[in-house]
Amino acid sequence: MYDKCLPKISLSLSLSLSTSARLLAGKTIFFLIFCLPILQAKGQSISPNIISPSGTYGSSSNGSLLWTLGDLITATDSTSDLIITSGFVQTFDESGDTTSIIEDINKLELKLYPNPTSDFIKIDNQQNLKLSVEIYSNLGKLLYSNELNTANNRIDLSNYSKGIYYLKLLENDTKRYNSYKLQKIR
Repeated sequence: MYDKCLPKISLSLSLSLSTSARLLAGKTIFFLIFCLPILQAKGQSISPNIISPSGTYGSSSNGSLLWTLGDLITATDSTSDLIITSGFVQTFDESGDTTSIIEDINKLELKLYPNPTSDFIKIDNQQNLKLSVEIYSNLGKLLYSNELNTANNRIDLSNYSKGIYYLKLLENDTKRYNSYKLQKIR
């Protein structure tokens, strides 16, 4: 089966005997040659994806911003023409210019607790923003959707099974949003 793909190898050996020829006269000498075929296979290629407890992407005519939360410790090292950063997201600028963020993007100032939770989650909205809340399963299925119009909100999670859920809070006026990873422990 494999003989069609293996190369044909021919080998000729010559042995010259000198003073020890008398000792070897009339004896048979065996040479063992081991040939192991080497097979090479290429694996699959995987496109880069990020699974992170929180993050967002936004773009405008001035540029784009992508951030993720996940690495507790990051480090950056740079030279005049190279920047290396540890973490999920690596930035680069094809023109060779260093990229920087001049303005801080205004995040929604919300408090979400307790996390992990067993029965409920509280959302403090001290800015009284008009918010929409969505809860997704680990498979991306929308499980809950509602409007939050008060400063202190409580969402009952007692009917949800133990596991990981994703909560998205969207400000209705500006479409800014925060996303959170929730852990239901009972």
